[in-house]
Amino acid sequence: MLKVAPNFKLLQSKWYGKIAKKGFKDIEGPSGMLNEYSGSHYHEEFSQQVGSKTPNSSKVVKELQAEYYRLATAFLNTKRFKKIEPLLQKMVWRLHVNGASTREIGTKLGVSTMSVQRRIDKTKVVFLKWIDER
Repeated sequence: MLKVAPNFKLLQSKWYGKIAKKGFKDIEGPSGMLNEYSGSHYHEEFSQQVGSKTPNSSKVVKELQAEYYRLATAFLNTKRFKKIEPLLQKMVWRLHVNGASTREIGTKLGVSTMSVQRRIDKTKVVFLKWIDER
């Protein structure tokens, strides 16, 4: 167990109170665990941005996910990967668009999940530009 200075909890409580007054909403609960375990709130925000009348509808979320994966697959099949390791980048993206988690991708390809996430994030930037050009 991690040892903390005796006044740490008091100081932490003081600062948590200050930021809460300013509207800060922590993603972690008192135990240090995440309050939400999925990115569904991002889908809801996106639904609202595109004018959905039912942003909380699981149907809308599923439709958005299906459209994302449809476009991501089209990108995979039409775009050339020109980075330093194009084969690895393309393999990561292929597994991603087929629904594999970052952990599954990392295990399968022998790289860290952080490396997988960075590659997905970098590819998403190019992917979003590709969508805008269409």
